[in-house]
Amino acid sequence: MATDDPKTEKTEKPPAADSAMMRMARAYVDTGKVDKATVETAAPQTLSEDDIFGEAGFGAEAGVPSEVRRVLQATLSLRSLPKDAEIKIAPSTENAPQGKFEYGWCYTDHKTGKEIRKDYRTVDYMNDEPYATRVHAMLEQLGLPAPKDGEIFRGTHHDLLFLNSHGVVVRIGPQDIEDLINPGILQPLGWFEDGDNKIKHGGRELPLTVAIYPGIELSNQYYDAKQKPALAGSLYDILSATNQGTGDVCSEGNTGIIRVLDDDGQEVAVQLLVDADNEWNGASKDMREKKTSRMREQSASAAQSQSGAQAGAAAPLSKGDILFNTLSTVFNAVKNVRYWEKAYEVHQPLRHMFWEAFGDVPAVTGLPKAEARTRFWETCAAVTNKPREMTLPVWQMKKDEAGHISYHRQEIHVPHLVLYRPWTGADADRIIQPIKQSAGLRAGVNKEHLNKFGAGYQEHQMDAFMRGADKNLGQRLMSLGRRVWRDIRNF
Repeated sequence: MATDDPKTEKTEKPPAADSAMMRMARAYVDTGKVDKATVETAAPQTLSEDDIFGEAGFGAEAGVPSEVRRVLQATLSLRSLPKDAEIKIAPSTENAPQGKFEYGWCYTDHKTGKEIRKDYRTVDYMNDEPYATRVHAMLEQLGLPAPKDGEIFRGTHHDLLFLNSHGVVVRIGPQDIEDLINPGILQPLGWFEDGDNKIKHGGRELPLTVAIYPGIELSNQYYDAKQKPALAGSLYDILSATNQGTGDVCSEGNTGIIRVLDDDGQEVAVQLLVDADNEWNGASKDMREKKTSRMREQSASAAQSQSGAQAGAAAPLSKGDILFNTLSTVFNAVKNVRYWEKAYEVHQPLRHMFWEAFGDVPAVTGLPKAEARTRFWETCAAVTNKPREMTLPVWQMKKDEAGHISYHRQEIHVPHLVLYRPWTGADADRIIQPIKQSAGLRAGVNKEHLNKFGAGYQEHQMDAFMRGADKNLGQRLMSLGRRVWRDIRNF
């Protein structure tokens, strides 16, 4: 992959010690739950090599204008930090429909979607028992109405529900989510997995799963656009480098685009595999074992922290955080992976909200948190075709040389959270809005670049311009500039 800038990266300078988090932490000393020495030594520190926000590219690079920007960091323990999981949403002047669910139809697929293709599967997950009753129970848990027959799109291996009102796709059928954890594959916002009902698929017994995926721009839309940002490398290469199956990469309609910001604050397009299938896109045995080990390690350490915590305290590590840490720590050594990890982070606020509502809720029988569920769906509706800024807390995992795991509360800023619904085929749903940058973010970019390049900053700006300009025009301008400078020097 040739698009990634080979410039040497450096870690981000720590923010001022008297940050909002530190002021909050000092105030928390007054409660008596944490001593002053702990707080005074908990100032944000320069990122280390093992920091998942370093090489992985989550805003710790010189450019700072990554898709996810670090706002502040505190190194307090799980027990010390007061629980504060509020997600702050930038105000919008438009009111989106919040409560009414409306199913749509996919008009962009080469399949009709009206009937099950018997060559690939015989089970009707929406009507055949013992699956149908359990699927409808999981839809009810999600707060979704029962779809009509004409609203169920019959995919090759799954039944699909296209939720026009909320910009997401519900995928129903056999699936191993863990096997498909990869930065090059579109990851779900959340899912229910019914392990008591296994379905044979691709030579394996897979659990009946109901998963919610974010609606994103399709690759066909991207290629048809007159003006578009450059691709951030090769999807095939990133899947191959991460030992993930590539069987569906070349299939028409199986890839999509998420736009992020590069180190120069310019948009780039990240291509991902959508509608991935375990049979064709599963992980290698070694990679699967590595991911499984990392996820179990996190779950065990979170449970241990919870058991040792004070009465009434809640472990902050959700499935969303576990997925976040797995993607960030397992794959961060792969060359050029950082843009794919930025693309994953675009929808992290919605994952956070989903697991806040449905975490620890057993599939089929469990009761979700009603208010949190409403907040998740309201936010999905609010950002459908309407980009919004969001700030949210996550828990960053660190592991020392002795193998001890600790977590640090991280607050990240997502400048462009949006859900698209390209399946409608309507012109209004083909409009992709550019990422809006605030004046403060642009100023931060310039400041960090000056710190990195110093006197060579202007030359770096010219290089960035040439990369984004027409190649022939860039060559002509460069040649003209050199000739003018030569004439001035020899005058």
